[in-house]
Amino acid sequence: MTSAPGVPNPHETSLPAADSTGLPAAITDFLETVPEDRRTVIRALYDVITARLGRRCEAVVEYGMISWIVPASAFSKGHSGDPRTPLPFLSLASQRGGISIYHLGLYGDEQISSWFRERYARLLPDRCDGVVGRIGTRCLRFSDPRQIPIALIGELAAKVGPAELVGCRSTPA
Repeated sequence: MTSAPGVPNPHETSLPAADSTGLPAAITDFLETVPEDRRTVIRALYDVITARLGRRCEAVVEYGMISWIVPASAFSKGHSGDPRTPLPFLSLASQRGGISIYHLGLYGDEQISSWFRERYARLLPDRCDGVVGRIGTRCLRFSDPRQIPIALIGELAAKVGPAELVGCRSTPA
């Protein structure tokens, strides 16, 4: 994939081909690097996020994580004004301390952030102490993959779309 006509993005890997699992080859390659105890959860998160986003975003592997980006056709300005770098909407990472989910909507929309925090607290009231899941400004960190509310992450993916995010990013400060 090229972010702008004729300008390749060195930070991403396009996902045109699928393997025997039906996943794009770059996703399969990524999953092979994930520790075994997290692989099933990462795959479940990938499936629910992809299903809830539909064709509104493109899945790529960039910066060592799966990212759903706003296509250049929808936001040609690119991330931080660089048309070569697509705007990341949501990312999924397996990091040293656990699984992290980055969602730009949590950062850009206080209503979405409040909605998520409230729903998360209701689902896991005894787990909102930072031990299992920590909610940062735009990042959700989970040290125990078994405690990730996969369905809620799917709801979050569908709650605010790239069009709303692009509108927010296009508004002058």
